[in-house]
Amino acid sequence: MVARLIKHFLTALGGLVAVPLILAKDLCLQHDPLTQSYLISTIFFVSGICTLLQVFLGVRLPILQGGTFAFLAPSLAMLSLPTWKCPTWTLNASLVNTSSPEFTEEWQKRIREVLGFIIQGKKLVALKQALKFGHAPGTTNLGGPAAGFQVLSPTLPLQLQGAIMVASCVQMLVGFSGLIGFLMRFIGPLTIAPTISLVALPLFDSAGNDAGIHWGIAAMTIFLIVLFSQYLKNIAVPVPVYGREKKCHTSKFYLFQVFPVLLALCISWLLCFVLTVTNALPSAPAAYGYLARTDTKGDVLSQAPWFHFPYPGQWGLPTISLAGVFGIIAGVISSMVESVGDYYACARLVGAPPPPKHAINRGIGIEGLGCLLAGAWGTGNGTTSYSENVGALGITRVGSRMVIVAAGCVLLLMGVFGKIGAAFATIPTPVIGGMFLVMFGVITAVGISSLQYVDMNSSRNLFIFGFSIYCGLAVPNWVNKNPERLHTGDSPSSRL
Repeated sequence: MVARLIKHFLTALGGLVAVPLILAKDLCLQHDPLTQSYLISTIFFVSGICTLLQVFLGVRLPILQGGTFAFLAPSLAMLSLPTWKCPTWTLNASLVNTSSPEFTEEWQKRIREVLGFIIQGKKLVALKQALKFGHAPGTTNLGGPAAGFQVLSPTLPLQLQGAIMVASCVQMLVGFSGLIGFLMRFIGPLTIAPTISLVALPLFDSAGNDAGIHWGIAAMTIFLIVLFSQYLKNIAVPVPVYGREKKCHTSKFYLFQVFPVLLALCISWLLCFVLTVTNALPSAPAAYGYLARTDTKGDVLSQAPWFHFPYPGQWGLPTISLAGVFGIIAGVISSMVESVGDYYACARLVGAPPPPKHAINRGIGIEGLGCLLAGAWGTGNGTTSYSENVGALGITRVGSRMVIVAAGCVLLLMGVFGKIGAAFATIPTPVIGGMFLVMFGVITAVGISSLQYVDMNSSRNLFIFGFSIYCGLAVPNWVNKNPERLHTGDSPSSRL
């Protein structure tokens, strides 16, 4: 059981860590690894809660719950609005001086806009409350010790939290009311293919920017993932095990098939550490490849507390944006479609009968409740069933719910130990970029693979798929480049 527990946990680890690291840059937290570590710990904690809820109250299949990439595209689109877009100079570590008045004023303006009360989107009436002193989770000292002033850095998640919480209510309604069974009549492979593909395709910019920090490190990460997952996957590694009958003995374990991403991540991480110690990587902040060093975020391990208990509203009171809610609802629809497919795949792999409609309704409803909890805790994301762990079931052919329950408990404990989240926050940026290039490419391919069940000789089907993909890329790109053309005179309508 312990071996299967470790297998499921490590399989989900890459996706769990990836979500907050992708959001960090657009939340203007790329130079605040301590807050990144809190986000990672929070998503561990909430994923543990949601996993236990799904196993005991939801679809009751051995499916792990975690952060969803379906929410990333609308979240990043929301954060790219002119109101929330980070200034260009904050993306350059050499230009950021946390004690400078300019940086302090920049953060103060953003806080006044987010935490202040706004009348008709135009007039600032009052700040919500005085900000707390001391370096609490998610705070950054911008004025220096003499200033005695602390500014909350993750103010943008407040808008994101509110949008996720409202959109999750839609998912709960669809699930608990039984609407998902009705809607599935109109959702086939031709709908699923562009929906899942467009979850990953818009993220190419984020993946490319991270990999571009040092293309050599990123390329090595990609090479290792390809080597382990495609060429060494059928090589069994002998591992010592203990059983009641055979006692101590060795068993064959397909290590490279189960953990290709994690192994590549660890090896690349270790190489970056060696290159940092030997000063092979540049030490000047403005030099190319500087962010590949492991000591650029080294202080976060000493700053992070041993124990950190995530709690609802830890970043402040969530706020609601109509545009954000509609965007996240699009992610909710995509997540529901993917989850229903995971339910059927999981049942088939573990030898269980196909899940009945009432079980699917419960599963989707509980996932909506999980998204509500994720919004309340402030993960900056929702939750969904993890397809990676369903794939792990296909390898082991063991479908014990108690293994997933144990994995959920481990996630809860990891969310409480602050040092663990801090360790993951120190992963060098180009290593993350290399992992993203592979991960997002596979997600895109999984979506397109649904077309194998569609007659692609039909001109109708060709038109629907091609038009959906092309418009899904062209329209958001135009909107991002021409935001001034969407001014309607009403601020909420323009953002929508």
